[in-house]
Amino acid sequence: LSSFKEFAYSPKEDYLNLAKDSLKVLEDEYGNKYQDFLILLNNCIHFLSETDESSLKVCIIHNDFNPRNIAISHDDQVIVYDFELARKDVAQRDIIEFLSFVLSSSNLSLNFNEISNEYLRLFSKKSNIESDQWDNHFKFALAKYIATRVNLYLLGNKITRYSFIPTVIKNCLTMGKELGLC
Repeated sequence: LSSFKEFAYSPKEDYLNLAKDSLKVLEDEYGNKYQDFLILLNNCIHFLSETDESSLKVCIIHNDFNPRNIAISHDDQVIVYDFELARKDVAQRDIIEFLSFVLSSSNLSLNFNEISNEYLRLFSKKSNIESDQWDNHFKFALAKYIATRVNLYLLGNKITRYSFIPTVIKNCLTMGKELGLC
């Protein structure tokens, strides 16, 4: 992992300032349309400002893990591509982003807590992470994803309409409620 030192976290102050600035713009641009999400974004900013990131277990993540970057081959192999945004962060970050696109899909038979528990079961075999740490990492991952990615989706949506915005907002709100950010 020493060759991945350049993938360190973005400076916390930088991404929090960007999130605060984008919140002001989004409030002006969207008004009441996404009021619940803007409250969630504000709560995420507050949570992140109080979180000690040095205590979190990190690994290399994809950092753009969503259905647009996943394909199924002719022999039913899952192929994940588009790794140019890879970086160090909590493992739950990729799970959060993926779920923000698919959690409300009728093809998904599990709810957020069931999915979280299944990933905990799989990850706990390979790492020493406790259930309370796992939940805190999930909360951090959602807060950071909302403050550093979803807010930018909403800003970009004013220029180019993204059809996925309502789904991502709905799923982020669902996960935010489950993780105590709403």
